Amino acid sequence: YYPSHEDYYAVVDDLNDTTNTTVDLPLSIGAGASYRPGNQFLAAADVTYMNWSTLSTAFANTWAASVGIEIHPTTNFRAFYPFQWPYRFGARMEEHYIRANGAKPTAWYMSAGFGIPVGNGVGFIDYAFEYGQRGNIQDTRVRERIWRHTISLVGWERWFQYRPRR
Repeated sequence: YYPSHEDYYAVVDDLNDTTNTTVDLPLSIGAGASYRPGNQFLAAADVTYMNWSTLSTAFANTWAASVGIEIHPTTNFRAFYPFQWPYRFGARMEEHYIRANGAKPTAWYMSAGFGIPVGNGVGFIDYAFEYGQRGNIQDTRVRERIWRHTISLVGWERWFQYRPRR
């Protein structure tokens, strides 16, 4: 005997419900600037302030500042292929919103990377290496060292593509 599909309910009635939730986020204020003197160099800097204390008195307000540069050795598509890649270097300083031993841990990071152009120049395979440290033994009794490698695929969006007027 094979029961037909009409003998069973497809969805149990008590599982058909909805759940609502909210997430509180801190107020964040930031500003940034970039400068491009030509096709081979780009410099950028930004600062951010985050008001964590409005969420909980256990959290501290924080700031972060970062700077970076991107260098293209050449824009000539006939040049040696690695000379066509963009090379990037950056630095970042920030505070952490959770106190350790009564003090806010500060952190610093240094990064370097490059992008390999793919797809006729509208995308990149990006590689970045980052080293940094959060906290110190004297003030917070906590120190964390960060070694991070990142590989990402970037591009293929409309705003990456140059479209001449006709």
